[in-house]
Amino acid sequence: MSSFSSLEIGKRGLLAQRLGLDVTSNNIANVNTPGYARRQAVLTETTPQKIMAGFIGTGVLVENIRSYREEFFDREIRKNMYQQAGYELDETVFQRIESIISEPSDMGLNEAVNNFFNAFEQVSVNPEDVAGRQYLLDTAQTMVDRFHTISGRLTDLKNEVKSKFSQDVEKANQLIKDIADLNQKVYSTYSLPGGDAQTYIDQRELKLEELSQIAGISVTQSDLGSVNVFINGKNIINQDTYYTLKLNEQTSPLTGTTIQLEAVDPQGNSQFVFPPGGELASLAKHFNTTLNEMSSGFSIMKNLNDYADAIVTNVNLEMNSGYGLDDTTAPPPGRDFFDASGLTAATINISTDVANPRDIPLSSAPGEPGNGNIALNIAGMTATQNFISDYVDLIGKIGQMGKDASNGKNTTKLVADQLSNQRESVIGVNLDEEAVNLIKFQKAFEASSRVVNLANDILGTIINLGK
Repeated sequence: MSSFSSLEIGKRGLLAQRLGLDVTSNNIANVNTPGYARRQAVLTETTPQKIMAGFIGTGVLVENIRSYREEFFDREIRKNMYQQAGYELDETVFQRIESIISEPSDMGLNEAVNNFFNAFEQVSVNPEDVAGRQYLLDTAQTMVDRFHTISGRLTDLKNEVKSKFSQDVEKANQLIKDIADLNQKVYSTYSLPGGDAQTYIDQRELKLEELSQIAGISVTQSDLGSVNVFINGKNIINQDTYYTLKLNEQTSPLTGTTIQLEAVDPQGNSQFVFPPGGELASLAKHFNTTLNEMSSGFSIMKNLNDYADAIVTNVNLEMNSGYGLDDTTAPPPGRDFFDASGLTAATINISTDVANPRDIPLSSAPGEPGNGNIALNIAGMTATQNFISDYVDLIGKIGQMGKDASNGKNTTKLVADQLSNQRESVIGVNLDEEAVNLIKFQKAFEASSRVVNLANDILGTIINLGK
């Protein structure tokens, strides 16, 4: 083996240890960079040289720069993130609903309804008292106003849900484009000899996690570092080709107005996609069901409308057979207490039939103004009808659903913390470990320098021998 071989071995050692120092320095520099996976210079022995006595090594080279990116943890974290995002949004919506209905409190609908029916019991004691009749109208108006307020605020919430859905779609489209662009960069870099695409892969993983929170995606690895992205089985990103998402709003006499997620390919062809989780799935659920008065599922709006309908229908039915203070002959005038066309929380109103308190039909017989049987019958509805207890049950169900969402959020957050810690133990930068690596590569670099210097001295001596 010649002195030139020693010089080459020393040079290779210098280059390899210098690259090891660079990789270690880069790890330290990115210790606080979100999504960064630590790197390692993988050293390998170069092909040995055959000599008379056998084989002798020829040095070292950096075979590749290894990244500690761990697909298992990435996949589980993305899945947990969209579950957590869905629970968080559910919790927010139910908290808003609880705030709107304000139960139990003096400002709640239940209090107003109870006061309304109690007013019938009070006026039944002295039906000829016009002031008592006016109080009945006042409590009725308070109840009507509560229905209107709750309905209006729930409608506002529904519009906010739709707006959030639209914003999430816009954000998802930008993320989809970014991921497709990064796919192309990864693919192009992998195609180059010695190409290192890990920086792009780290950036892409952050985008994938954001997209998963929104749309509940799944991801598969493709050739040369690219990924395919799916929403409930629909391939929306294939290398650098991608679909565009859009909000599709439809109105039907059977289901009312609903929103769905639509995916449009580069040729303009579209189809519906149904995220298995994430914010979009939760938003669609609340717009199409929870806040949709025509939903066949659990709907606070439908239950509220049914409550208003039951009060209007039952009170009117009873009063249609009653008589006011000045009604002295049969048959009864058939007055409505509530406008018969207002059978929802948004449209319930007091009828013009009873604009004059004297006309409220509280007596069961003509010419008997002191007869308060109709008033007593209506007051007794709180014991004989189910609509009040049904509303109380509804309040309890909303509270329980909010609690379930909160529990789900807390559970998935706990899992998220565990997964994040486990992944960080694999891909995270350990400054103590990197400090040791710095010393290791520095010492190896210094030793390689001495090899180069020694080989140079030997060559100089040999050259001088020839003079």
